Amino acid sequence: MTASLASRRIPAGLAIGAFLGAAWAALTAMVLPLAAAGALPLSVGGAPVSADRWMRVTGPLVVAAGLVMAIFAAGVAARRAWTRPLAPLLGTGIALYGAAGGLFGTVPPTVAGRAAVGGLALTALSVWYFYFTRGVDLYYRSLRRD
Repeated sequence: MTASLASRRIPAGLAIGAFLGAAWAALTAMVLPLAAAGALPLSVGGAPVSADRWMRVTGPLVVAAGLVMAIFAAGVAARRAWTRPLAPLLGTGIALYGAAGGLFGTVPPTVAGRAAVGGLALTALSVWYFYFTRGVDLYYRSLRRD
């Protein structure tokens, strides 16, 4: 197999991530109406909250993450180069959302800190994977040549 053919194969980690992203998006679409109706036990930072409060505090982030993951999964399936920055952007968005929640007092500082650290960890890990892993880098470079 030539190098160009090998680089065109979707890397296994990328394929698994796209599958999990599609699954997350589908589950979000199924569960969000149940959460809005109060049919699920909901919590923010481990503390039980009402459906209304959960939808105001956590709902926007869950919806945004679901949309980004659905777009990512569709883009990977279509072999599009613009999918590369989506995971780092998702992590950055989670970190900023957590920091803003802590700053404006919508979540306790410990929850805001966990969201910020988790988001930054996702950003760092995905930057490493998407930009510094040889196979993934070769794959995205091959997409740019088309």
